[in-house]
Amino acid sequence: MGGRTNKPAAEGEGHSRSKSTHVFRLPQPEDVLGFWFSGHSMARWFLSDPAFDAEIENLFEPLFEGAAKGALGTWENCADGCLALVILLNQFPRYMYRGKPKSFGYDDAAKAIATSAIDRGLDMELPRERRLFLYLPFMHSENLADQYRSVALIEERLGEPAAIRAARDHLAMIERFGRFPQRNSVLEREATAEEARFMGQNH
Repeated sequence: MGGRTNKPAAEGEGHSRSKSTHVFRLPQPEDVLGFWFSGHSMARWFLSDPAFDAEIENLFEPLFEGAAKGALGTWENCADGCLALVILLNQFPRYMYRGKPKSFGYDDAAKAIATSAIDRGLDMELPRERRLFLYLPFMHSENLADQYRSVALIEERLGEPAAIRAARDHLAMIERFGRFPQRNSVLEREATAEEARFMGQNH
């Protein structure tokens, strides 16, 4: 006889206690690479597609902001991580902020990551079809030395004819104008007479 102490039921006994099944997962480079190298995305590379721009912004702007603040520094320890950072900083802003100066605002940060990766030979650990994106920060640069490096990297380490042509075209533009005239309106730069003629002939 006497009172009994009520104890919580063990798992499987009596009523079951609800448990949260949510597990917090840190973002990984594959989140970026899996999206960017999917057939869905590849069909939209280098195109102006407002729906795709919005999709990238909705999916990746917080991660991009973390990369811009240096919060993903551990990704720089491997080839895939470096590539994902370069895509976040050198590709995604061109879609998310199309037509705004901010679209070019992270190119130097991407170039620094690419330079470190290449100096460590990490670019050669990447599949050939992905390697180009580690070299694009040099092609996107308005610095002549970077343009020469872009051509050398793509010719020597990639060897893809279309990419070589694009690299040489970008180099020729910087050799001729010292900058990309196509960016003048976005960056609110006054075009020279020669740039104005060029833009008029190519639009």
